[in-house]
Amino acid sequence: VFACCPCLPSIVTIWQTPQSSSCATVTQRMAGRFLEKTFGRFYRASTGHRKLGLLYEDCLTETPVVVEAIRRLPVEVQIERTRRMKTALDCTMKGIILPQEQWTKPEEDVPYLRKTLNEVKLEKKEREVFRK
Repeated sequence: VFACCPCLPSIVTIWQTPQSSSCATVTQRMAGRFLEKTFGRFYRASTGHRKLGLLYEDCLTETPVVVEAIRRLPVEVQIERTRRMKTALDCTMKGIILPQEQWTKPEEDVPYLRKTLNEVKLEKKEREVFRK
């Protein structure tokens, strides 16, 4: 069974062994972290979202799960996200990028939605199991 790297699905694949082996699971986690640290940084840097003042998680496709996770964020975080999205939309419509001093720095591009998103996904799975 092959599992694709979420960052580079067509390029990088790693071999998955059966889940019963704890060594295999540890190896998979280590491989995933290695791929995330090496290719993930490159991928995020190449998307161009930072030049528009966006964070990486601002660019997620708004599926029902993502929308629910955004709804659960504190109001201040939602306002900041909306401001970044409006700024990026304005720049895109004008065909410009922000001045370099306004770009999002890599150290500022931290996940703000991941924890809430994981909670929503877990709740959705629990509901599906409960309904069966």
